[in-house]
Amino acid sequence: MKMNISSLTRHNGNQPSPTLKAGRKLLRGFTLIEIMIVVAIIGMLATLAIPNFMKARETARKNACISNLRNIEGAVQQWALDMNKDEGSTVTYSDIKSYLHGNVVCPDGGTTFQDSYSITTVDAAPTCLRHPDTHKLPPEN
Repeated sequence: MKMNISSLTRHNGNQPSPTLKAGRKLLRGFTLIEIMIVVAIIGMLATLAIPNFMKARETARKNACISNLRNIEGAVQQWALDMNKDEGSTVTYSDIKSYLHGNVVCPDGGTTFQDSYSITTVDAAPTCLRHPDTHKLPPEN
């Protein structure tokens, strides 16, 4: 059906009426198909973004834990210097607590220092108790 200006009825003087001669209304808006296509595209984008977001969050937690391990190692070394301790000296959290800022816990589920990290001696590197295989200090060169 062709529509031209003459097929529209006029009301209020200059405004065209939204009604055709045959009595049908002109409907404006999105069709169901268009809306379904947009929802499908958003769904596909979400399936791509969510796994990447989860991986990025895990990487950030791992990096934060490694940063905590470096801070703990620095605190142990500073404590050993201040207290004139040898490399094989035993160290505990209560010894280094004043050298650490804030509550140092593994960001991947730790609630206290004791359930997050393990320290033994001055020369031994601290370890993460939550993920000891992946959350670890890189080897020294």
